[in-house]
Amino acid sequence: MAFFLPASVSQLISRLESAGYEAYAVGGCVRDMICGRTPHDWDLCTSAMPWETKACFLDCTMLTIGEKHGTITVLWNGEPYEITTYRVDGTYTDCRRPEEVTFVRSLEEDLRRRDFTMNAMAYHPERGLVDLCGGRDDLAAGVLRCMGDPERRFSEDALRILRGLRFAACYRLALEPETAAAAVRLAPLLGRIAVERIDTEFQKLLLADGDAAAEILRQYPTVWNTIFPEFLPMQQCLQHNPYHQYDVWEHTLHVLENAPHDIILRWAALLHDVGKPACRFTLRLERTASTTFTDTLRKALRCPVRSCGCCTLTIHASTMSVRWWHIMICRSATVHVSCAVSWQSLVRHRYAACLR
Repeated sequence: MAFFLPASVSQLISRLESAGYEAYAVGGCVRDMICGRTPHDWDLCTSAMPWETKACFLDCTMLTIGEKHGTITVLWNGEPYEITTYRVDGTYTDCRRPEEVTFVRSLEEDLRRRDFTMNAMAYHPERGLVDLCGGRDDLAAGVLRCMGDPERRFSEDALRILRGLRFAACYRLALEPETAAAAVRLAPLLGRIAVERIDTEFQKLLLADGDAAAEILRQYPTVWNTIFPEFLPMQQCLQHNPYHQYDVWEHTLHVLENAPHDIILRWAALLHDVGKPACRFTLRLERTASTTFTDTLRKALRCPVRSCGCCTLTIHASTMSVRWWHIMICRSATVHVSCAVSWQSLVRHRYAACLR
């Protein structure tokens, strides 16, 4: 395999080392180089304390919003680069971030706190690859493995469960058995994670190539039922007609497998039959009230259709309660929604923060 660092990354490392500190490219960029992919982000770790990092780049524009956790963002040649001090994480109390961190001078200690072995590797243009826990071997074997105890890693930060499943889909990996078991067992902790974070990870998973997203949804229904309880009735819901050979959930996954690589169409594929278990047949609503929400609400919901410039979301409501009836998304980006699961139930998980 060939490792290649952009000139800017090499220059940042040289600047830190000329001041007497260690510096490495770390995490996802190293993983992607090993996989033969072009990294989208280049993160660095260093033995320099945050204030020492700032002293090395006084001639640059810096962002210090992450300084509490050791991260200084340096604008170099017009691009932002995150440079983070080696650290050890303290106690996690919210299933997301440590209450405090301890800065250290040891690369080994820093790598051992990370989420998965494939993300716990560092690279230096002269000293080469630092892989303390077999991340490269796991990638070669197609295995996703937590660093250390999976239950501890997922309890610290429950979003790692979704990150792991997203990585499994996007890199075609299988979760190591203990990692998989812990992800299922601790899935309820996802209820403590902000919906925006869940949305980001889930949309990346949906855009995995080929049938990878559908396969991960198929393998880990317990996790998805925790986030989207509307998926549970779809499982083992038989379709009593000659035109379907699968239950509603398996049918949905086959549709997802064949959907184009477009986030709107993949959401449409995933949700197109979400109301069928409650309906079981086509229902004509005699009295409906239509409410049209334009771009203002579209932006407030932060929903997948935000990328469309002229999206209209139309909700057909009975006089008793707001019900979702059917979802049809076309290329003109008009979304017509009516159907059998309560609006409040579905948006509680994805859009609760926007509707308070």
